[in-house]
Amino acid sequence: MKHSFIIFMILFFTKLLFAQGTSTLIDTRDDKTYKTVKIGNQIWMAENLNYKTDTGCLCYNNDPANCASYGRLYNWKTALNVCPDGWHLPDSSDFEILALFINKQKGPFIKDKGDWLEMGKYLKANISWDNKANGTDDFGFSGLAGGYSNESLHDVSMGSFGAWWTKTALNGDCAGIYYLHSDYKAFYYCQTWIQHSCSVRCIKNN
Repeated sequence: MKHSFIIFMILFFTKLLFAQGTSTLIDTRDDKTYKTVKIGNQIWMAENLNYKTDTGCLCYNNDPANCASYGRLYNWKTALNVCPDGWHLPDSSDFEILALFINKQKGPFIKDKGDWLEMGKYLKANISWDNKANGTDDFGFSGLAGGYSNESLHDVSMGSFGAWWTKTALNGDCAGIYYLHSDYKAFYYCQTWIQHSCSVRCIKNN
């Protein structure tokens, strides 16, 4: 009976991983391994990038343990070219395709000026979020509350805020980000200063 239960659990989790399309990516630049996940027709990194560049990146509070748990924070100009070969920084339309797929599977959700209301819990990881705001992570995106660094190089909001750069430039000083927050339920889109440092999720080239 015990062996049957173990076999059942192995098959269950194997089926779950297959259904989500999970796999791994080895970044040959530093040999780090990342989980990846297929969501709809897209393949995303299921972790924040943690590749150290010569300039333009940092660990939250200058603590390497935060890089290990949450990935590095990058300014926008660095983020544009930091993804490994075969992968790229998503633009706003890539995130929109992701949101539309989730909307089809779990919605309908109301979209208000770029923000997808009530969608956040499906993208949040089931760890790392303050105020009991962990998500259900139904699609394996595993969005973490990695915080960000502002123009004064103050690192803020780890545990309550996770933001990911897009390559969509909105003017000479700002670019688009998508973000999640522990106090709110939406998947948000807004702009921020390009000298801020945010997380990076790479998406596989078509």
